[in-house]
Amino acid sequence: MRARPHCRPVGQPRSCHHNDRHQELLTGLAVNRGGQRSASPDERDPGVIAHQRAVKNTLRWAEESATRGRYADALAWLTVLDVIGEELPADYETKRVEWRRALAELTARPPG
Repeated sequence: MRARPHCRPVGQPRSCHHNDRHQELLTGLAVNRGGQRSASPDERDPGVIAHQRAVKNTLRWAEESATRGRYADALAWLTVLDVIGEELPADYETKRVEWRRALAELTARPPG
C-alpha cells in the first residue's frame, strides 16, 4: 500500500501530524504510545480472537472424537475447517491420514 504524500515513509522519524491509529492503518502494525510497534491491530480484533478460539475448539473436538474411536466425527471436524478455508497444522494432516486408516479398518471388520 502506498502512503499518502503528506505522510512519512515507514521507518523514518515521526513528523507526520497523524495519530497512532493512522500509522497503524498505513503500516499494518500497532504503534504503542512509546512509538514501539506491537502486534497487528487485527490480532486484537474480537472477531479474530473469536475465530482463533473456534478453530482451537474444533481441533479439540476432533481430538476428543478420535480418542473415543469416533473417527468419522473426527474427520468431519477437520472438514469443517477445510470448508471455511482454514489451513490445518501439519500434525493434523498426519492425524487425518491416521484417522482415515483407522476408520477404514473399523468399517472393514465384520461386526461382532
